[in-house]
Amino acid sequence: MDLTYRLRVSLNVLSDERLPKTFSVDAGHRFRAYFNGIYHPAQVDVIDKALHIGESGAAEISIVCMSEEEGQVFPGLAIDFVGGVDIEVGWGEVIAVLEKIEE
Repeated sequence: MDLTYRLRVSLNVLSDERLPKTFSVDAGHRFRAYFNGIYHPAQVDVIDKALHIGESGAAEISIVCMSEEEGQVFPGLAIDFVGGVDIEVGWGEVIAVLEKIEE
């Protein structure tokens, strides 16, 4: 059984030369959230404003975790945001757990 968490997170987009100059993170953006030594499928559901290279903001994201990870997603948890071919695009932390859905 998988768990889907809806989270409010801080998001800081890196300034990495491997990212296209027009790179941005907006609602619908898919990536992998890396924490607890595992990559998790994730998506931006809602974002205050599109974030471009070097910008910071807040977003609501959904992540899919294994049932064994229940209780390991909590406010203050650091997350790396990874896209493409293992390119870290940003980092942040969980501000709040909004919802947990068991699937």
